[in-house]
Amino acid sequence: MPANKTAETLRMTCAEYHKGYCAHRRGVLEAVNFAMNSDDFIFDQEIVAQFEELGARIAEVPVPPRYFP
Repeated sequence: MPANKTAETLRMTCAEYHKGYCAHRRGVLEAVNFAMNSDDFIFDQEIVAQFEELGARIAEVPVPPRYFP
């Protein structure tokens, strides 16, 4: 499923969640059953779906790029 369709399906407000920069509250991480998730590239979508199911707030924190010469 394309990323924008996934975000639409999960009612996410983040523009991009595939970058790998994620911060999560400890309580939410302790409530998630990681054993249910795959060990493949779809893990990020599965974890976001579990957060949604728990009612966890998903917020975007901008990470400005730094380009070096």
